[in-house]
Amino acid sequence: GLTVDILKGLTFKTTNSYNVTNKSSWDYSPRNERTITSDGLDTFSMEMSRSSDWNSENYFNYILDTKGHHINVMVGQSFNQSVDGFELKGSAKDFPADNYRDIASTLNSTTKNVEGALKVKTTSLSYFGRLIYSYKDKYLFTGTIRRDGSSAFGRTNRWGTFPSASVAWRLNEESFMKDIEWLGSAKLRLSWGQAGNDRIGEAQFLSNMIALNYAIGNSQNLASGYVPGNLANPLLGWETTTSYNVGIDFGVLNNRIYFSADYYKKVTKDLLLKSPVSLITGFSNMMSNVGNVDNWGVEFEVNTANIVTSSFKWNSSLNISLNRNKITSLGDDNSDIRSGQGNTIIQRVGHPVNSYMLLEVERTLTANDFEADGITPKEGIAIYTGQRPGDTKWKDNNYDGKITSDDYTVVGSYQP
Repeated sequence: GLTVDILKGLTFKTTNSYNVTNKSSWDYSPRNERTITSDGLDTFSMEMSRSSDWNSENYFNYILDTKGHHINVMVGQSFNQSVDGFELKGSAKDFPADNYRDIASTLNSTTKNVEGALKVKTTSLSYFGRLIYSYKDKYLFTGTIRRDGSSAFGRTNRWGTFPSASVAWRLNEESFMKDIEWLGSAKLRLSWGQAGNDRIGEAQFLSNMIALNYAIGNSQNLASGYVPGNLANPLLGWETTTSYNVGIDFGVLNNRIYFSADYYKKVTKDLLLKSPVSLITGFSNMMSNVGNVDNWGVEFEVNTANIVTSSFKWNSSLNISLNRNKITSLGDDNSDIRSGQGNTIIQRVGHPVNSYMLLEVERTLTANDFEADGITPKEGIAIYTGQRPGDTKWKDNNYDGKITSDDYTVVGSYQP
């Protein structure tokens, strides 16, 4: 990093880093080494890879203090580029002599395996600005704005703009609060801001190719080829979260007891999810900006200085928080989005993100639920085929007298 003083109060700072990682390895297993090769053949393999990462951050900072006014202005730019580079692998068996390490000289070409690829390059570019203003340390304001570009999205929606602002009022600095002896510091806080999310992996807006084996012709021999692995979405763009927060901090008894309380709400729009599409496209889903989610909650914290002496200090802290999360929209038709093993994870309007779609537990089956043979359920008792006393009694949500996948329902979520 380098810092340059340009004028009084005005500085320029630049920080740059470039990291390159080169890896190489090889392994040779001699002939008849039974603990490694079961076929008794000597084996040689080698691997090489290269990756790089470039980070650059540059900004101007200006500070002015005059007649109780404090002003701090910063404008800057940052850049990141990560390149996984390339990877090469090769291996073969059965060479003409011991320690013969030349893959091309294998005596059995069917054992030769060579593969390699150029890897993905990811890039982000940001421009940002920040203004901090305070007057006599009583009124404080901070405003920021970011303009972020990401290679995770196509050219149409690659860029996003994300502003934020916060104000704070130090009540204890006001003259009408000075005479309250028991009150220490007291501050009221308000904030609003937006943030973007692009963490979906690379090139999801493109139709990426994947390898696939396919049976061809009358012989139905398997042939290797490549097919589109996902449905392209050139309109893919930023997921945006707008946050609102109101908070208060105050201390009593010379701040020996300090309270903090916050209420917040976060509204996330244009969720980045794999949403269902018509099977006529050849795919079951597509990465899209679909749906909105609301989060709201409260947070409380109490810190106390119970004992403070020159030789012994005892502090304690208690915090309580509560959060509620609910999906408010999932596109034009609000269709459910299912995922996970057995489609047991569901996104559904009116429920939390990543809710569980499962059978409901009623109780445990007993011998009284079955006829004398212990196998046939009594009338009105719905079971899975093969269930016995001691198994879980599931709830028949559609009242059809059977337990099937149609009885699955939202039973909760992973969120505490």
